[in-house]
Amino acid sequence: MATHIINVNMDQRCPRCHKRGAVNGGLCMNCIIKAIDRGERSYKLPAALIAWLDELEQAKQLSLF
Repeated sequence: MATHIINVNMDQRCPRCHKRGAVNGGLCMNCIIKAIDRGERSYKLPAALIAWLDELEQAKQLSLF
């Protein structure tokens, strides 16, 4: 499995909740978790996170979990 890096910038604000701690210039971790729970594949989610979610879905389809 590939390694993905997610950077949290505590000086940048989340565009949804306006709290500090935007991840890779997008949403904060709390908003990312909410977006994942709702099944969103938003442009605001970090590319590394989307790639990891895709890998996880593929593994579930192959019954690796």
